[in-house]
Amino acid sequence: EKLRIDDVVDASPVHLFCGAWGTLAVGFFAHPDLVATAYGTGSCGAFFKCNGNGGKQLGANVVFIIAVFAWSAIFACLIFAPLKLLKKLRVKKETERVGMDKKKHGGYAYEQEVNVPSKSQFNLKAKEENGVVVENKAAKKKKQRDVSKSSSSSSESRA
Repeated sequence: EKLRIDDVVDASPVHLFCGAWGTLAVGFFAHPDLVATAYGTGSCGAFFKCNGNGGKQLGANVVFIIAVFAWSAIFACLIFAPLKLLKKLRVKKETERVGMDKKKHGGYAYEQEVNVPSKSQFNLKAKEENGVVVENKAAKKKKQRDVSKSSSSSSESRA
């Protein structure tokens, strides 16, 4: 949430952080006998002494994590930046309001009562940018109308 990534299935923590930890763990805990059996090399984790190669496995794994992160970031930017510029990353406001299941497939994915906001409710939602609530134009106009109504009704009640 702090990075403002729309990740409803928590793919980032699962694939990024757990994958990095799994790669680092091998660099720490790889037993020399098991590495020799699997790969036939004299490598091992940082907590073991094996032919003076104890820290080399951990170093190689850190380089691997950095390489995978860089490759993923570069290709994600190459793919998603043009899509963002072409406004192809988001669905239309109406589809977002009603829901993808209803709009594209004619029904809801789950059997539950669904409260679809009206167009005016949908457009009046304020958004948050850098911790500051920023209202859209429709929300500001509604607030101005409400303020003018309340001030006119309070002046009428005084008279």
